[in-house]
Amino acid sequence: SSGALRTAGADRMSTKLADAFEAFAGGAGMDGRAFARCIRDAGLLKGGLKAEEADLVFVTCRPRGARKIDMAHFRRALALVAAKKGVNESLIEELVCAARGPAYLDSIASVKRSRSATRPHRGSPTRLFDDKSTYTG
Repeated sequence: SSGALRTAGADRMSTKLADAFEAFAGGAGMDGRAFARCIRDAGLLKGGLKAEEADLVFVTCRPRGARKIDMAHFRRALALVAAKKGVNESLIEELVCAARGPAYLDSIASVKRSRSATRPHRGSPTRLFDDKSTYTG
């Protein structure tokens, strides 16, 4: 009975991991940039793993001559990340599943907020442009 529960949990995790893979990859294959974003958004670059090491893991798992990895190679890459970090593979998979996809909208919203605080409003009048009496020719 506990074996059946473990299998059901593994199937659920596998489905969530496949969903996260498709969200980051944008399709059936994941390129190096999407893999790096996945690792970063899952919070795996903290605690000793560098972005360069994540790139090396991707290159190691990628088939020769290919630019993208599939789900099986992605799992292998996550296993290598777990080995480099010295943690269990299931923990890495859970972190990737928790990320659910790239954080595009969060980063765009934060950039817009930071820009609006530092830049004056574009609609405000400018004396040298709007005042016709200051024209020189």
